[in-house]
Amino acid sequence: MRFPIAVVCQLLIVLVALPAIGTCQTVRSQSSNPWSNYRLTPEDCDNWYEAELGFISLFRSQPSSMPFVFTPTASVLLDMNELAGSGGKGFDGMLNAKRVVGGNHPLDFQLRFFESREMQFSRGILSTASVIPVFFGGIPATPANDYQVNYESDLQSGEINLRTPIFQRLYGVAGIRYLELEEQFDIVDVAAATPTTQNGFFSGVDNDAIGGQIGLEGVLVSGKRGRITGGIKWGLLSNSVRGIAMAADGSGNPLTSRLAETQSTQLIDIQLGGTFSLTDWLGLYGGYQGLIGSDFALGPTQSRESDLFNPTNPVTFESEQWHGYRIGVALAW
Repeated sequence: MRFPIAVVCQLLIVLVALPAIGTCQTVRSQSSNPWSNYRLTPEDCDNWYEAELGFISLFRSQPSSMPFVFTPTASVLLDMNELAGSGGKGFDGMLNAKRVVGGNHPLDFQLRFFESREMQFSRGILSTASVIPVFFGGIPATPANDYQVNYESDLQSGEINLRTPIFQRLYGVAGIRYLELEEQFDIVDVAAATPTTQNGFFSGVDNDAIGGQIGLEGVLVSGKRGRITGGIKWGLLSNSVRGIAMAADGSGNPLTSRLAETQSTQLIDIQLGGTFSLTDWLGLYGGYQGLIGSDFALGPTQSRESDLFNPTNPVTFESEQWHGYRIGVALAW
């Protein structure tokens, strides 16, 4: 069952941001007009909270190459490396509460989340001859000539971090991260489908990874109207994988193969972005998000390596990458 990270985190950020949002606490000596050209840099302001809320769209990397849809004469109709698909749709956000612990080495409390769903590929394959797809080591007993191949990935992540300054404008980060990757890989017999049922081959894989992470965040360039920031984090997570593949044998009897395994996985998270200030407390942000993960279970990979006729299959793990853009509004008070 999907853990509602995005909903919970969005509510937390909105609830914290709802109280009256003030301007920068430092007294201005030249102008109190928030639209004035005069503005202190973010580092000179005595803000206690920073928040971001906006949209994110990630693209997944291509699966490994393997022809898996053929004609009866062995002509290749579709290779797995064509399943990269379109960008996902989702939300992301951040809440940073500064100096929750004071002293010579103050600590900031940080909450981050994002979700990018429907990174998907879909293609219809219609041929005058039979179409023969290979799915978890099985092929149709009576191949049709019209199939729909669907591959969808849904990714979401939540973080709870502590930050502390190391040098000017550079922070060390340590915290806990949860990441869920859901994969759906199906081959649908279009001719046999009805308004209420679908026939064909269906599979799903759920990666639930949780663990610790460390990293660095900093301000690269700063001015009176905005700044450019960057960050990199490395996480070591425990990835619990559960999956299932379903089809039917030549007599129409159901075939079900299950996947279950836990594996240590590593995740590298890279962010680069900028914020442009509209007023003392409101701005716009945009940037790049990149993720490099090892030892994740992907839908096409399981189909390539597992067997429909084995009720319990070992899980195949491999590296995966996601990258895309973030855009939204930034608040400071």
